[in-house]
Amino acid sequence: MNERAEIFLLDEEGILIRAYMEESLYFHDGEPDDEESPLMDALGNFYVEHAPATILCEGFETPGGMLLWESEMVSPSGEEGFVEIGERLFLVDDKGERFMDENAYEYLSRGEIPLGWVLKPRYK
Repeated sequence: MNERAEIFLLDEEGILIRAYMEESLYFHDGEPDDEESPLMDALGNFYVEHAPATILCEGFETPGGMLLWESEMVSPSGEEGFVEIGERLFLVDDKGERFMDENAYEYLSRGEIPLGWVLKPRYK
């Protein structure tokens, strides 16, 4: 498998997961973010094989209220010689406002839950 996926960037805006492969090995006819793209497969495999439960859950009950995961497709760094896609995961409150805390996202990316937070599983 030539395509890879990894947590690429952690900042106050969330967790950026990047799927990428060398441009010379990319033979898909469509766009990199097409459903059939090998990069989308790599992104999906990342969630199955490497993502901690803290990223796979629905969200968290926090002292400040409920926070739920959302995501958006973004363009990563644009590294020369690579084809890449990115997905940014971030938490939103009950008003739809983005939660901004780099330290919290760092904990969550390592599978740790910040003090006082309670994980809300996706399925009961």
